[in-house]
Amino acid sequence: MYDDVLAAIEAWARESGVAVSVLHTPTAAQLQEAVAPPGGPGPHLVHFMGHGEFDPDDGEARLALVADDGGTDWIPDQQLADIFSRAAVAPRAVVLHSCEGGRADFSVSFAGLAPQLARSGVQCVVAMQYAVTNETAIAFSTSLYRHLTAGEDIDVAVQESRWETSGLNASRDPRLLGMFVLYTRSRGRLFTAGGRENRNGDRR
Repeated sequence: MYDDVLAAIEAWARESGVAVSVLHTPTAAQLQEAVAPPGGPGPHLVHFMGHGEFDPDDGEARLALVADDGGTDWIPDQQLADIFSRAAVAPRAVVLHSCEGGRADFSVSFAGLAPQLARSGVQCVVAMQYAVTNETAIAFSTSLYRHLTAGEDIDVAVQESRWETSGLNASRDPRLLGMFVLYTRSRGRLFTAGGRENRNGDRR
C-alpha cells in the first residue's frame, strides 16, 4: 500500500517537472541533511509517512524517526520545525502522513507540529488531526496527489480528497471530513505542469 502513495507522488512529480527522492527510515540528522542540504537547495515538497503522536498534557507533537542505535527516536515538533527552518528556502509543502500531525493546542501558543512547521516558513502543511487507519491515510494521500496532478489548487485538492475519503465505506463517515487539515501561508498551485512556477510567478 506504500507503493500506491509513492506511485501517486511520482505521477504528480512527472506532471510538475520535479524529481522524487525517497529516504527510508531516516535519523534526525539524515532528515536535516535531506531537507536543508549544505550548499544547495532543499526539496520543494516533503511527504512524511510514519508514526506520530500528540501529548495533550504538554501540547507537544512528535514524529518517530530512527535513533542511531536502530531504535525509535521521537522528535518533538519544535526540533522538527528547527530542521525545516535551516533550509535556504523552505519547502512549499509538507504532507504529514502520520497520526495527530495536524492536531493543535490553541491554549499553548497554537502548539502542534503543523502550526510549528507553518511558522518555520513552510507554505502549506497537510496533516491529520487524529489517529486514523493506514487504509484511510493512504486513500487520502493518493487522492490528494491525483487532484494536484490534475492541476487543482492545494486547498481544493484537500477538500475533494476529504470528501472522497469520507465515502470509503457504504455509509459516508462525516467524522473524516474534519480529520485532514490544511495550514497555509499562501494559496494556489504548488507547481505548474512542466516547471516549478507557482501562481505568484516566482521560481525555486
